[in-house]
Amino acid sequence: MLTPLAANHLARVAAGVAIAILSAMVAITAATGVSQEAFEVVRPDYAVAIADAAPALRAILGLDALFLIAYAVVFMLLPRALGVADEPLVRLGVGAMLTVAALDAIEDHHLAALARLAEHGLPIDSAALALQHVISQVKFHASYAALVLVAVALPRRDPVEHAFAWSLGLPLPLAGALAFAWPAAEAAVGVARWGGFMAGFVGAIAVLTRAARARGRADAAAATGARA
Repeated sequence: MLTPLAANHLARVAAGVAIAILSAMVAITAATGVSQEAFEVVRPDYAVAIADAAPALRAILGLDALFLIAYAVVFMLLPRALGVADEPLVRLGVGAMLTVAALDAIEDHHLAALARLAEHGLPIDSAALALQHVISQVKFHASYAALVLVAVALPRRDPVEHAFAWSLGLPLPLAGALAFAWPAAEAAVGVARWGGFMAGFVGAIAVLTRAARARGRADAAAATGARA
């Protein structure tokens, strides 16, 4: 079993990897105008649009296949590194986030299949589009539940940890509810969601780094006391 310090180190590495992958995905979208989110909802020009976007979309999906592994690792290790792995709410939250990763993988492969159908001029029926829409939106809603469950049980020993817990559990669920109730806001919420992901990983690294330093100081003090 990983020690809390080892879990801390690996969680920071995974968060750094997630930031790098996310940055690459955002760069592709900025350079091409293609985003995964644009094809996660029903739209009248879906077949033509996804056929045109297929090369860039496949690059994004390839990165997303790695991104989902990275964020799953972060959420599995973060609670252990912060000493709350045995909290029932955390266990539920981590389980929900692993469900999100599974839905993310299904979503990616379904999008890739739809893109290939469109490229070959094969029909994409409304049922397939509705299925894609449902998979993507359930994934997002499950992620909001996971964030809230984990955030509620995170330690709040200082202002930094307090701010991290609130930032993890509040903004994205509210943004998701806004997009659900007001479809015109979907594009803006998509941008905010990516920004929230980036901020969350940066915040996790900051909190984990502080926790590792505090643990190091405590271990050093204990060693000094033992020698005395």
